[in-house]
Amino acid sequence: MAGNLIGVDATGANALGNLHGISINAASSNTIGGLATGARNIISANTNDGIILFNAAASGNLIQGNFIGTAVGGTAGLGNSLAGVGLSDAPGNTIGGTAAGAGNLISANGDAGLFLVGIGASGNQIQGNLIGSDATGTLPLGNALEGIYVERAPTNTIGGAASGAANLISANHTRGIFLTNAWHQGRRTK
Repeated sequence: MAGNLIGVDATGANALGNLHGISINAASSNTIGGLATGARNIISANTNDGIILFNAAASGNLIQGNFIGTAVGGTAGLGNSLAGVGLSDAPGNTIGGTAAGAGNLISANGDAGLFLVGIGASGNQIQGNLIGSDATGTLPLGNALEGIYVERAPTNTIGGAASGAANLISANHTRGIFLTNAWHQGRRTK
């Protein structure tokens, strides 16, 4: 899936939301976006999550180079009502990456920028993203709750020492990253 306007009008600047922007249930090895600017999807202004992956079979998916929760220019918020990206028991997915253009802009959403929930949401890599800033990485465009919320989701990689692996996580309205082993009933379960 590349080059789409999902939840916005043809200008990419006005809300025209769906229930979910993109929902992947038990499907593997999909690519959403890409490294080239033309591959970028604008996934904003949806009633629930921008992108949701759920089920153990939703693995090996690649989400790169998208603007999730902003207008087409990446400087104005047009958030999804819930999270920008959610992984519910979905293992082995990559959100962003270390290559130039791989990172997603995940900002201005009504919940967390990104969440990982459930023991099955393991082995995911979250690298090279801007979470809570504008596309320049210099101005605030925070998500309403955490930048990244991790609940009972083990062995995931957030950032890293390799060049381009670090995420910029700033200006979110609660925590930058929150990890918990507790189950918060009704908060993020899908």
